Amino acid sequence: MPWRTEQIRATAVVVAGVIILCVMALPLLTGSVYASDDLGWFHLPLRVFYARSLAAGDDPAWCPNLFCGFYLQGEGQVGMTHPAHLLLYRLLPVSVAFNLELLIGYPLSFLGFYLVLRSHQLPSESAWLGSFICTFAGYNLLHYRHINSVAILAHLPWLLLAIRHTLQDGARGAAWGRLAVGLLTASQLTIGHPQTVWYSALVESVYALALAWHGGRGIAPLVGLAVAKTLGILGGAIQWLPTLAAIQDSIRQAPTWNGVTLGSLHPLNLVVPIAPYLFAARVYGPEVPGLPLGVAANLQDWRMHEYGMYLGACVPALLGWLALRWRNLGTGRSLAKVALWISIPALLIAFGRYTPVYRLVTQLPLVGYFRVPARYLLLVHLAEAALVAVAYADLCRVVERREKPPARLVWLWFLPLAALVAVLFVPLLCRLGLPGTPVVPLGSLFQRALGVILVLMATGLVVLAAQGKRRALLAIVLFLAADIGYYSLSYMRDHSIRPIAPYLQEAALPGGSSGMRVWQTGETENAPVAAGLLLEGGYAALAPRRMLPEGHPKTLQLEGVGWEVSGRLPRKAWNRVADPLPLVRLVATAVATTEPAQVLDTIDLASTAMIEPGHEAEMASGPPGTAELITERPGAFEIRSVAPDTRLLVVSESYHEGWSARVDGTPVERLRVNGDFLGCYVPAGSHRVTLQFAPASLARGRVLSFAGLSLLIGWTVAVLARPRPGDRLVPAPHLGVRQSQSSHVTI
Repeated sequence: MPWRTEQIRATAVVVAGVIILCVMALPLLTGSVYASDDLGWFHLPLRVFYARSLAAGDDPAWCPNLFCGFYLQGEGQVGMTHPAHLLLYRLLPVSVAFNLELLIGYPLSFLGFYLVLRSHQLPSESAWLGSFICTFAGYNLLHYRHINSVAILAHLPWLLLAIRHTLQDGARGAAWGRLAVGLLTASQLTIGHPQTVWYSALVESVYALALAWHGGRGIAPLVGLAVAKTLGILGGAIQWLPTLAAIQDSIRQAPTWNGVTLGSLHPLNLVVPIAPYLFAARVYGPEVPGLPLGVAANLQDWRMHEYGMYLGACVPALLGWLALRWRNLGTGRSLAKVALWISIPALLIAFGRYTPVYRLVTQLPLVGYFRVPARYLLLVHLAEAALVAVAYADLCRVVERREKPPARLVWLWFLPLAALVAVLFVPLLCRLGLPGTPVVPLGSLFQRALGVILVLMATGLVVLAAQGKRRALLAIVLFLAADIGYYSLSYMRDHSIRPIAPYLQEAALPGGSSGMRVWQTGETENAPVAAGLLLEGGYAALAPRRMLPEGHPKTLQLEGVGWEVSGRLPRKAWNRVADPLPLVRLVATAVATTEPAQVLDTIDLASTAMIEPGHEAEMASGPPGTAELITERPGAFEIRSVAPDTRLLVVSESYHEGWSARVDGTPVERLRVNGDFLGCYVPAGSHRVTLQFAPASLARGRVLSFAGLSLLIGWTVAVLARPRPGDRLVPAPHLGVRQSQSSHVTI
């Protein structure tokens, strides 16, 4: 049987998606990894540490390689307690596990968003097209560097499907739906990017309210959904509870206006959907007052993935068609309304510092800590994809039924005209040099012209299709796939793909690790962690607060810094730093102070330590004694001390409330020493001192997660085990169809 034209169009979109996935998977086939930006500076090194800890049987919750010791579980972005991460990094080589973690979210999103759109009675080719945009355009692919954000977003379509079952199925189907909502929510939270979880929850909330409104089944299903979501949140406590604790100890504890509005979407970027290559960096992002970022006119500029608004030249044309046909959309109109409810507020919030609305957002608990308001573009992109799916379905319906095109079709030609005006007006504005005129690095004349041509071609294809040309429908699909594929994949440039072995070698200290810490001047990254080096600083979202001045010679001495290096990979020059103090030592003199930074230059650090007032102890004068490090593992020290009298044991490992100290197995008070470090008193004689990191936030998180998941599973089992002879599946209405009080659906 010959294929129908709609099957051909659907297959074309699927094939395009598979091709993009195959191109993205090339590093997996060559033993290489994506190592650009946050992938190489943050994610990959910490996953190397994570894999090594799992292989050695160590607890990776504490990372001794960052910030003189760092609560990595609290930082969260490695997702160390997620079952998938535990399996990937325990069973597979790091390069394979890292590639799979990066890639797996894309096919899950592609299939999931397709099923969501199909559940609203959209034709297959339209559902695939909308899912293609969700997966491979805008936020989702441009943020490939934020590997955990993409993974969390991949949960969203499956959460929406679970919400449908929860609100619109019978008791047994709703029970399975609630279970899926809870488990998927817990999974999102344990991946460790709460900002994306927040965006997902916003979409879920609007979607659930819309379904409840149109379903007409009362408040009970919504209550059940809320309970399941709450239990899922509780199930993720093993991650979010340590993260809350880490926030309180981090530089993000008191966010500033400039900090939280870093990455606000400048309104000038509104021309990007119709002028994709107008700017040299494809987007425009001015410097933030107080936080100079520089202007980098290249595709690797970080603002590209934060401000990118281009979803393909066909998208504005199809949205224009949607506006012309708004009153004739039929059932798709309600889905379009929900998309608009999501996108318009999200776009306003994305402007950040450029709109007063964002001041209200910063007042929200926890949400006020999130930076880069432009990331709300995620919601805009998802909504646009749904709108395009509705528009394309309507366009196909008009063509197949040979309906007369709308009389106002000529209005679509204003899109290429607007694109032309944009590429002419913005350069003119820059040349005039008027007060307040932005400095905008522009693309080449060819690039600017290319954007106009793309919009002109896309508009022409939509107009041809509206006039009854069936082949134009397939041409729209192919054109959009090629346009998005080039735009998105060209951002994942070749130089960001690197073999993992040279990457590790470049990060290593010449001659191997010396046991001394490394001080990075200028820009910092975590790459040396992958080579096993110990850093006095590092790169993390929740970097810890310090009491001592960073980079001060005596601070470096206390930190045990023996090497200094500047710049990023590849490393070319290493310099020795003089007089680093050993990691463990005994001192016979202690000075009580609440301001260690002020006392730092007044004492002999080799023989004297600073402690908090109220923790002084009698120590006789004389030699300090010796301290020998017996074993050191992440979050665990074993030390042998030999002292003539009571002495203060100083360990150049970052202080944290989660540390406990024992002398010969007997608990003793652990102390904050020298402002930022760890210590305890040891008695005279030879003793065995053990220091163990076991934070209360992680222990409580485990208990809460177990309780939440147990209640969720127990609730599901109880519902499924209860006999319900009258229970039957109720057909799920799509948005826009009100369900009567009976179990029937009225269309």
